Amino acid sequence: MGAEISMSDAQYGMVQGYAYDFVFGISMLAWGFIADNFRLNRVYLLVGGCAMTALTLIMEAYAKSFTVLLLSIVIKALASGVVQNIPFAILSDILPPEQLGLGGGVFGSSTYVAQLLCGNISYATLQRGIHWHWPIAINAVAVFAVSVAVALSIKEPSVGRFFNQRKDEAKASLHDFDLKASLLYFIAMDTFWMLTLAAGFRMMSTSVLAAFLPNYSQQAFMHQPTVFAAESTVLGFCGFLSAIFIGMLCERLFVRMPAVSLYTSCIGALAASVFMALTLFVTPLLRTSNARGPERCAGATCHSDRCSVRPTHCCVPARDLLRP
Repeated sequence: MGAEISMSDAQYGMVQGYAYDFVFGISMLAWGFIADNFRLNRVYLLVGGCAMTALTLIMEAYAKSFTVLLLSIVIKALASGVVQNIPFAILSDILPPEQLGLGGGVFGSSTYVAQLLCGNISYATLQRGIHWHWPIAINAVAVFAVSVAVALSIKEPSVGRFFNQRKDEAKASLHDFDLKASLLYFIAMDTFWMLTLAAGFRMMSTSVLAAFLPNYSQQAFMHQPTVFAAESTVLGFCGFLSAIFIGMLCERLFVRMPAVSLYTSCIGALAASVFMALTLFVTPLLRTSNARGPERCAGATCHSDRCSVRPTHCCVPARDLLRP
């Protein structure tokens, strides 16, 4: 991507950071308020968000300038706020409270599966010399197909279907944890899987672009060409298992501890902050130990001041290592 779209370090930071995340956070709050305040059809909003995400992916795949790329990312952030936010509201109206823990875990695990796939697909794409726009364009087709499937298969559920029950009726409907019954219930529910696919492809639309841009790990470990794929694999696999396990735990303890999801969220946030701080502390040490190894340059290994691929010095900026 760096070979076709010339960007400064500040522009790289804008594309990978606040240009998307800042707009995405505001978009989630705004669309949630609009959907609740104006009683809009949430399925229509989700379909529109998926279709808009597909359009922005096409813009990203064939962007030839930083302006077009930045515009597509900002619009995608606005659309992603719908695709990320609305499915949770629909899930709360189609799943009973005692099954929402495991259902939310399975639903959330789709984002980790998407991250795992994107890291390995991007690495295979670069290794085989495939142009970077193909994975993004294929993802756009998949997201558009999901939007059509959502429009054809999901009907708007009644708002507050379970929360409008009287306390005695709601208490009588609660039951102990039954993993087999819950899984069979999810498998037979087309709406649940359509929402899960929408969330997964939404995450993939973000990860697939980040895979072709330099990130913190790639700049810290420039001598390790597989660092992004390895990081995506570990985070995706561990996140998938964690989401399923936490979902099962929440469903198991929901009857006796209705606020268990709040407790697990607080514990998870604290653990994430601790491990992030540990990563920032350990990375300089690992980077120093890896600095003695051979340098990587455009797919070749350099042991001297000359490179078998380039006639000039082989120490190039990190973003140039991602050129197809």
